[in-house]
Amino acid sequence: MSLENAKENLAEFGKELGLEGLEFDENNTCILGIDDEFSMHLTYEPNSDRLYLYSPLLDGLPKDNKICQGLYERLLEGSMLGGQMAGGGVGVAVKEELILMHCTIDMEHAILEAVPSPSNGVTYCQGMYIFGEDPHTPDETWGMDRIFFCHARNLIRHGPAFWEYEEVPLDKGDVDIAKCVRALMDARYEGVMIPEHLGEGTSLAESVAYLKGLINL
Repeated sequence: MSLENAKENLAEFGKELGLEGLEFDENNTCILGIDDEFSMHLTYEPNSDRLYLYSPLLDGLPKDNKICQGLYERLLEGSMLGGQMAGGGVGVAVKEELILMHCTIDMEHAILEAVPSPSNGVTYCQGMYIFGEDPHTPDETWGMDRIFFCHARNLIRHGPAFWEYEEVPLDKGDVDIAKCVRALMDARYEGVMIPEHLGEGTSLAESVAYLKGLINL
């Protein structure tokens, strides 16, 4: 879903620049040669579901230490401003003597902004924890008007890679399901919550009973 969204946005971006036929390569990267001096690199990262944009600013560093220090100070200011304003910043590859400007687009959230229709919403799933989202703040993350349906699931992360996790019963994992249910109740959610991916050692009936107990606290 999000990769297709990224491809569609890349095509539209190319039309705006007058560059037809843009597409990602086997590494999910596209390099745009805007002119003889400016290029932009776009990379889609499937594990985090984000689109990373890079653009070289300089391909060499000053040899004079004083000038170099002044440059680093300016870059630090730019990086701090970029982080606050656009989720990006400035990076320095000292060995390659390359300075890059970058920003990040969260494709999952971008689709809600691109299509602000009341019919465009999400399924709130605690599995978002795998992608670095906070699963305990559905209202703050998505907005209750965007949550059409809820899952209830829990997991234990065993390593940094996306696939290094184990599905477990609702009361056994890294996610505080009680906190998630309280957040929904506080936000006056009145929709459906369905247990899923329950792991071994529990049943659907036990999971429903567990959720009912949390709701009735």
